[in-house]
Amino acid sequence: MEIEPIGFLRTCFGEKFAVPRQPGLCPSAWGSLEFLPEFRFPEAVRGLEGFSHVWLVFGFHKTDGEGWHPTVRPPRLGGNERVGVFASRSTFRPNGLGLSLVKLDRIGMEPAEGMEPPILHFSGVDLVDGTPIYDVKPYLPFVESQPDAAVGYAREPIRRLDVKIGEAAQADFAELGERAQRVIIEALSLDPNQVVGVDISAGMLAGGRDKLRQRGLDGRVALVQGDAADLPFPADTFDGATVAFGVRNFEDLQAGLEGIRRVLRPGAPLVVLEFSHPTAFPVKQGYELYSAHVLPRVGRAVSGSSEAYEYLPESVAAFPDGDAFLAVMRAAGFRNVLAKPLTFGIVSLYRGLA
Repeated sequence: MEIEPIGFLRTCFGEKFAVPRQPGLCPSAWGSLEFLPEFRFPEAVRGLEGFSHVWLVFGFHKTDGEGWHPTVRPPRLGGNERVGVFASRSTFRPNGLGLSLVKLDRIGMEPAEGMEPPILHFSGVDLVDGTPIYDVKPYLPFVESQPDAAVGYAREPIRRLDVKIGEAAQADFAELGERAQRVIIEALSLDPNQVVGVDISAGMLAGGRDKLRQRGLDGRVALVQGDAADLPFPADTFDGATVAFGVRNFEDLQAGLEGIRRVLRPGAPLVVLEFSHPTAFPVKQGYELYSAHVLPRVGRAVSGSSEAYEYLPESVAAFPDGDAFLAVMRAAGFRNVLAKPLTFGIVSLYRGLA
């Protein structure tokens, strides 16, 4: 069986940022369904005006072509535990289809905003602009609402923040329409600006989670186990990425950078802080002496083992710093790359745009 969209949804979410994880969390969020010409018949929606809510069968078009995953890491579990894809609302599904329950505000029978009738207008949407819609079905609360249903690992209610508009933004905010203002407040209250940390080592992640709990940040930062070359996130997910003293440990440097590039939105920055090779006398000679002879001895005295402290200068020596690293960034798809040596060239700061 092959299915084709019956139309496309226009929504107030121009990109994935701030899109709610479930429908109804942002009640003021709007969307309008314009049918494709072959389905654009007023009689096709006859009787629908009597229903307050409808199901939308939609496609995860932003992750189309990325394949499906048998297990996923739901945000509800902080990205730290895996569950089966069929026990989640993840985009990585075998057929890339999803269900969304939205409020049907009205049915437009006149052309509006460049769309041809009939036009279905919704609120409470959780879909990005341009989402393909494959079917529309009425919601029947007497058979589809189950208040006593078990909800598995999603028992905790959605946490909301108290949103305040800063003084610098108040003038611009006041120029928006009342509904647009409500959408902004409702969407930001869901805390869309989450920080996600990734490490391939379970031990490092465990230590990081302990520190987050101590600082009261475990609700704001999610730590996920993963490989930079195969990050467990959809494409175009993040607004920026940083790596500090880590890229030289990538098994495949270019593949790791390409993996980061995939999950960044177009134009989003990658900032890398990494050791480099000082070239100026006498910093170069002093640094080489310290790395080769002093550091391993100090490490052995403190930790009882010099292995890690011998690996550090070896990995730094093998790392392609400066222009060589910028060339790898370009090969991985980054543009406008630049490097800035710091601390007499012992470390360097690199930046590139996705």
